[in-house]
Amino acid sequence: MQISPPANGTLARVWSVFETPIAGSPFTLAKLIVASVLLVALVWVTGRLTRWLARGVLRRRGVDAGISEEIATLLRYLLTSIGVVLILQAVVGVNLNAIVGLLAGLGVGLGFGLQNIISNFFSGLIILFERPIKVGEKVRVGEAVGTVRRIAIRATTIVADDNTAIIIPNSDFISQRVTNWRYAARSGRVEARVRAPLTQDPARVLERLRQAAQAMPWANETPVPEALLLDMADGWAHFALRVWTRGTDASDALVSELNLAAWQALRPPESQAAAPAAPAQP
Repeated sequence: MQISPPANGTLARVWSVFETPIAGSPFTLAKLIVASVLLVALVWVTGRLTRWLARGVLRRRGVDAGISEEIATLLRYLLTSIGVVLILQAVVGVNLNAIVGLLAGLGVGLGFGLQNIISNFFSGLIILFERPIKVGEKVRVGEAVGTVRRIAIRATTIVADDNTAIIIPNSDFISQRVTNWRYAARSGRVEARVRAPLTQDPARVLERLRQAAQAMPWANETPVPEALLLDMADGWAHFALRVWTRGTDASDALVSELNLAAWQALRPPESQAAAPAAPAQP
């Protein structure tokens, strides 16, 4: 790519500085500036294009949000890589063989100096291809718990129940134990554990707990709510109440609602009596 110099003498001398090759290479300051501007524009355009593709096209056609984000991310990597090669060839004048040799040389240095970044990059590719986690799923990595919002080239963003964003390096999802509450199903499970005296009929307790679970507005019909008798020890019968959520994640608020419903189902009949009515107004 040739850029015509200005006709003015002073500007021509300044321009000659920009057109002087750097250390005998085909690179000049002018070409590097143009290439840098084009690279910034490439990153911006590919980001806007893939975001529009994911949110404006794929989701409107009913594609899952996680799959849409993954397709957009892979497409962005591909378009950015092709654009970088084309810019280097057209503006700087670097041929493909030189680019391959440059990448090979940089690979050795980057392998030692940027091990974490490279590890996170390839871990991100593994996440996108194997899909152990997806956008919209609730996961636990170490002490961090939240819903996956974005899987990027270096890190994954999850949002906790208090709306706090947590940035986790992609390599943590490969090297650490990850709990995914929605991997096999698109709904979470809420569990409450209660106990009742052995003087109460366990069958009736199970039935009351099951009815309380089915009354939850967020309870899923498939799988059906479960009420289980776990054990009988220390004079108590220990029960577990498990409910699968309908179109939402298992959160502490749902656990609290289920515990309250279980308590109301198991409290003694005398405490369920209605309070005496207020006297009529004259």
